[in-house]
Amino acid sequence: MTIITELETLKKEAAEVQRKMEETDTVMAEVDTVSQQYLPLSTSCSAMYFTLESLNQVHFLYQYSLQFFLDIFQNVLTVNPNLKGQSDYAKRLRIITQDLFQMVYTRVARGMLHDDRIVLALLLCRIQLKERSDESDYNTEFDCFLRGKDSLRIDSSVPEMKGLTKDQVLSMHHLSKQLRAFENLPYHVSGNDDFISWLNSVSPEDNVPVCWDDELPLTPVGKCFYQLLVIQTFRPDRLLAMGNNFVATVMGKNFMSAAEQELDLARIVNEEVKSNTPVLLCSVPGYDASGRIPVNLLRTSQILTFEPPPGIKANLIRTFATVPVTRMCREPHERARLYFLLAWLHAILQERLRYAPLGWTKKYEFNESDLRMACDTLDTWLDTVAQGRTNLPPDKIPWSAFRTLLSQCIYGGRIDNDFDQRLLNSFVSRLFSVKSFEVDFPLVSNVDGIRNVPIPEGIRREQFLQWIENLPVHQTPSWLGLPNNAEVVLLTTKGSALTAKLLKMQSLSDDDDFLSSVGTTITENLSKKSDGRPAWMRTLHVTALDWLKIIPQSLNVLRRTADNIKDPLFRFFEREITSGSKLLATVRNDLMNVVEVCETKRKQTNYLRTLISDLAKGIIPRSWSIYIVPPGLTVLQWVVDFSERVKQLQSISNQVLNEGSHVLKSVNVWLGGLFTPEAYITATRQFVAQANSWSLEELFLEVLVDFKGQLDDCSFGVTGLRLQGAKCTANRLSLTATIVNELPLTCLKWVRVNPSEAYKKSLGKVVLPVYLNQTRSVLLFTLSFDADGVSADGDHAYYERGVAILSSPL
Repeated sequence: MTIITELETLKKEAAEVQRKMEETDTVMAEVDTVSQQYLPLSTSCSAMYFTLESLNQVHFLYQYSLQFFLDIFQNVLTVNPNLKGQSDYAKRLRIITQDLFQMVYTRVARGMLHDDRIVLALLLCRIQLKERSDESDYNTEFDCFLRGKDSLRIDSSVPEMKGLTKDQVLSMHHLSKQLRAFENLPYHVSGNDDFISWLNSVSPEDNVPVCWDDELPLTPVGKCFYQLLVIQTFRPDRLLAMGNNFVATVMGKNFMSAAEQELDLARIVNEEVKSNTPVLLCSVPGYDASGRIPVNLLRTSQILTFEPPPGIKANLIRTFATVPVTRMCREPHERARLYFLLAWLHAILQERLRYAPLGWTKKYEFNESDLRMACDTLDTWLDTVAQGRTNLPPDKIPWSAFRTLLSQCIYGGRIDNDFDQRLLNSFVSRLFSVKSFEVDFPLVSNVDGIRNVPIPEGIRREQFLQWIENLPVHQTPSWLGLPNNAEVVLLTTKGSALTAKLLKMQSLSDDDDFLSSVGTTITENLSKKSDGRPAWMRTLHVTALDWLKIIPQSLNVLRRTADNIKDPLFRFFEREITSGSKLLATVRNDLMNVVEVCETKRKQTNYLRTLISDLAKGIIPRSWSIYIVPPGLTVLQWVVDFSERVKQLQSISNQVLNEGSHVLKSVNVWLGGLFTPEAYITATRQFVAQANSWSLEELFLEVLVDFKGQLDDCSFGVTGLRLQGAKCTANRLSLTATIVNELPLTCLKWVRVNPSEAYKKSLGKVVLPVYLNQTRSVLLFTLSFDADGVSADGDHAYYERGVAILSSPL
């Protein structure tokens, strides 16, 4: 009986255990279900934090701690009015996710420069799309967007197409090879007059034509992304505008506008900032923080960025608000007009900074301290001359002193480029003259090519302020003396900077397929889906192999002899080719090691790990950076450019080996393709001086564009020069609306001139700078041209429009 009782007890306990296990399974299933519901949110949180962690690669100020993100997350969960009255868990989760993205953007964007906010918004869009079940992640499209414009275009011999530039045709063919939906893009565009009309429209992003194949119905997000790719291909100057449209489609129309509102500092301090949290207030160059601020201070601070609104009108209003009324209205009565001229000059100088390097070669830190010093200078000299008089004749005003102090000390003290100095001199000398008191004196001439902007009549502050209030909110670049297409150049540059910044944010720790193969065909992309390697490794493998195909395998160095070493041209090219040969060996060896790592045949070292990380992010490795390139250049652009440089050196080396060093005199050189182009100019000067037994100081450089004759002993042929802002016909300059004109074969000739009379060679001519590349940071030499429109007052228009010669397309 006892055994039976024990068995019955065991049976009941076993049943109870079984029931508890079933309940546990049910609970675990519920836990798993709930976990799965919150998994997209947790994944998004992780991705957002590591995105913020990497933003310092865009700007040194963008440093964010884990506590900063946790404060945002806590705020969304506990102090969220949108959650009040919501009991449905699915709706609460949707609200939490949406508000988290919004608050992360709002709090981070208010500490970012305006141009960088779109970068953050696109990164958040990508994070959200990865977690949305109703949308594709668009990994392949994103990669094409990031790398498409910079990817290899090995076959550059594409046919011309009516209405399209060469760059547009190249980009179009590249896009058609990368994405299946755009396979027939050239057929959509060819002979389509409606497409060409759209291409020339003011706001093409508002009505992008469907030029892709609709195999499957696209969602609004997918359609908008395809439109983004079309805009990037054909109208890169509208990329930022289309990027804003894409963000609005993914995140909502008001997503970015929340950060555009005026900051409520009182609310931020009371609700978001703790007593031990520093608040760092930053602004634009001239007022911004130093890059030497400790990182830990940045990470613990709340960063708020203040950028003044752009435009001459906004700048003039700020100036008039800064200068006290009593100061401007003091006698003599001419003082107010002079203050207006000074305010106009200050506005022009600052607003042109937005168009650097076209407006200025660099972003000089013109700020309010310069304005205050200029006001003090004006008051001091005016009081000294007026001696208490109510009125002062314009011809008695010390114009020369004003011009000298403004151009040489106050504003000119910051300038270290001779042509920027000429530009400043042109503005100062034109504005600060006795003519400025004449009726209808033009502040700006030929605005939009049709009219002048005369100085307002009157001498009282109120009259000037009323005139300012009546100005249009937005002005074209011609108000600043620039060509109107300067806006196109600016927006195109910003669009390229956007993709470069996004590329820098890529992380090798992501094993998702957000990095699909670059430079491969659609079929090859599909065949690699079964590859077990991480996506970044597959991509880098294909890319490195492509690079090895286009980069020459070797470069023969020149051999020195007792005779050829005396030739300045040989010495230059011997150094150039030797440097190129060493760099070529480094690049090819690094790429082959990368290929072996991607094929799992070689283990990563610290050097290779850094190299691979740089290449995947589009950054030029430090060991490759031995010559000057633009700061924002991606490694994809660098490789194509480097291969062309080596090919030029390879051709020169082969000619010397076959014909001797004397052939170097007759070689037409791509100037921008040399590692040290300024040294080549020096070598030609030494060559002429040595051949004719002349002094170097006696030689003056002349230029002949579109030269078709035979080069004499003092002449050298260069190619690849690009004239920006003007055109050259029959060796004579004239202003043009075209952004850049390619110059044909150009002859640089050294002529012998008495040093005391060398200045006469430039009289009546326009002296243009020849810069290394579009950044205008390196001045190589200058050339003098005959030019149309050069008046007795000088050649102001050419300097104000930023006319210059560039030796490289980079």
